[in-house]
Amino acid sequence: MACVDSCNKDAIVINHIGGILYPQIDTEKCVNCNACKKVCPAINVPQRAELAETKVYAVWSRNDKIRLDAASGGFCTQMGMEIIERGGYVATVIMRNNRPTYILTNDIEELLEGCNSKYVQGNPTGIYRHVKEKLNNETEVLFCGLPCYCAALKNFLKKEYKNLITIELVCSAPPSTDAIDMTLQHCKANEFNRFRKKIEGGMWGGGDHNLVVDKNRIVEQNKTEFYKIFASMMTARHSCMNCKFATMKRVADFTAADFHGYFCDNYEKGVSLVVANNCKAIGKLSEAIGLHIIPETWAKAVNSNNRLYNGYDFLRYHPGVAFRKNLIGSALYKSMCLNKGFFRLLWLPFKSVTKVVIKLNIRKQ
Repeated sequence: MACVDSCNKDAIVINHIGGILYPQIDTEKCVNCNACKKVCPAINVPQRAELAETKVYAVWSRNDKIRLDAASGGFCTQMGMEIIERGGYVATVIMRNNRPTYILTNDIEELLEGCNSKYVQGNPTGIYRHVKEKLNNETEVLFCGLPCYCAALKNFLKKEYKNLITIELVCSAPPSTDAIDMTLQHCKANEFNRFRKKIEGGMWGGGDHNLVVDKNRIVEQNKTEFYKIFASMMTARHSCMNCKFATMKRVADFTAADFHGYFCDNYEKGVSLVVANNCKAIGKLSEAIGLHIIPETWAKAVNSNNRLYNGYDFLRYHPGVAFRKNLIGSALYKSMCLNKGFFRLLWLPFKSVTKVVIKLNIRKQ
């Protein structure tokens, strides 16, 4: 959505189709300046990191509360807190009105509200302009977002800023916001608060995908529709199944993800996989006082999380995805999203081919 922020004629509006955001140009207002095309990360991918300059780490916050509240090890939250304590701002996502919403904040309490994963895309419209304003005022800013958002920000800014730090979050084809509404209806709840909740006695990385609704009601993973819809990928944006940014050569200063299978003391509290993609990131990480940092290898990283290097999924050819706009709202579409009965058999061949390709790719890495 950097195209919206780049347009000085307000000629781009956002349409919601099946819970997914799509930009649309108002041809009567458009003056064909091509500003939107110049910032679009799908058209213009910014310069990527050189692998020889990158370093991989296992990271977690020394503050147990931050680590436990986070989806993994609390890397992003801890970095954000230290930025705010130095007088800076953090661009992050919080849940408002059952939707992920981008904010730019210098309030630690608001930052902590945004701790934890958001499994659907927030609307970043406006955030690029706000970040640029702070940067031009020589304020330090930490920007946390999806890889395509970090790429869009770099295109929008048009130059490097020493006072900007970017963290891209490894993602897996986010489902549409319809998944939230369907889950609330299924759970008979009004408010969606948290996508992942670590519970005492549960193993992080395996059974921590519990939802929180209506302030403090925990819904276990196997009792919610959300993760069935997420895993099916039936509602994901088509382009997310052929992601240009799921590669080992990254755009942002940092890449952050779950470090699955990284067993250490108190592993169940969560561990972040962090890739410092340039010298600037390596320096910032060494300055962080609240993080426990262990140097690791790319071999462990790629075995931990295939979305680090693979953004292609053959489910993009599934009939439910190909003809989604015609199916949205129907009982047939909901059954596909939930992978029920026959529809799971239809889904399985596409997913099986994807897994084979991932295994071949990991050997190349």
